[in-house]
Amino acid sequence: NMASGQMFAGLNKMMGNVSNARAAATFTMSTLFREDQYKVFAVVLIDESDKNYRSYNMWRTEFNGDADFLNYIAGIRARSMFDYSEVTVEGDDQIVVLSTCTGKTSAKLNDGRLLVFARRARAGEQVSIKTSAIAKNIDVIMPYSWYINQKMEPHAYYSTGILPGDVPVDGPTNNGDNTTDNGWTGTDDDTTTATDEQGLITRRK
Repeated sequence: NMASGQMFAGLNKMMGNVSNARAAATFTMSTLFREDQYKVFAVVLIDESDKNYRSYNMWRTEFNGDADFLNYIAGIRARSMFDYSEVTVEGDDQIVVLSTCTGKTSAKLNDGRLLVFARRARAGEQVSIKTSAIAKNIDVIMPYSWYINQKMEPHAYYSTGILPGDVPVDGPTNNGDNTTDNGWTGTDDDTTTATDEQGLITRRK
């Protein structure tokens, strides 16, 4: 998709570019059965080659109640390159994730993926948002390998386990693998996703 520009390759324009993030703050998803509006609430870089304890389980589809789900969302937001303060996420919201490959040079990752997280607009909710409120996340948690590849000191989270802004974590919680609390991951799980060669979409059940 990076070579042809098809499928989700255009998502890479959002990488570190707040103007492009503001221009793509909402989108429409159409299927054979329905058409829905979605509001973006996070744009995250991950390294698929980094499967050690420092990675975060982005692909969870099962949660132990609303608190567990919202803790997961807090972890996603902490890793978002942009702050979408205007877009709230609640326990019963429906989530969609768009994913595409990234260039090694631009992403500074060995096997990078750009993920765009969005939630479905609620019944009767205004779809448009105040895009000027979308800003760069100045304390974003990037993948651990992103720091190592650039010989930079890793984010303090990797030594303390504390999310920026003291985001509360109601724990212990089950992250869908063998870990608890705030998303530290040790092994892959059995997340079910729909995927093709160009991109990946997954929904919260």
